[in-house]
Amino acid sequence: MFGKRKKRREAIRNKLREKSEYKMKSENVAIPEIHTKDFDEIEEHIDEIEQEKEEKHSILYDNVAIPEVHIHKKEK
Repeated sequence: MFGKRKKRREAIRNKLREKSEYKMKSENVAIPEIHTKDFDEIEEHIDEIEQEKEEKHSILYDNVAIPEVHIHKKEK
């Protein structure tokens, strides 16, 4: 379930990073993440699609048997 989402996001991030690669001489420099409008829109669209899929395949608990669990006290 979450593996597909992660792969899609990584693919989108890789595409966006290909456009703007930075060459740095020092590895100790922190570079902040910059979220463009395109990336945010794409991410929202992916989330909407996944929510629709989850709603279609959701479980109605009226039709599911829930087992009874009995917890007994330990005897010393």
